[in-house]
Amino acid sequence: MCSPGKGTAVMGIAYYTQNSGGAIIGEVDQDTGLLIRSSIRVVDDKQAEDNPILSLSNFYARQDRKTGGIAIHMTRLFALESGWLGDAYLYQIPV
Repeated sequence: MCSPGKGTAVMGIAYYTQNSGGAIIGEVDQDTGLLIRSSIRVVDDKQAEDNPILSLSNFYARQDRKTGGIAIHMTRLFALESGWLGDAYLYQIPV
């Protein structure tokens, strides 16, 4: 297993369900493995007008080579009775 050296930023992506639910990103404290609260940013959040069965899922994160930021690919997915429906989004997070 490879671990980053001290001073290297390690980012973590998590889903949360408090209130409406959503996806967040933040820097990981390398000593505790927890997100550093002051670094947390909301990537996407369920809005009041969104269907309650919306799921933010299937994410993939990478460093954008041109900007140095983080590019997150994520789907806003609906599990309908008639089948799955969703749109894929690309979120650009500056660092």
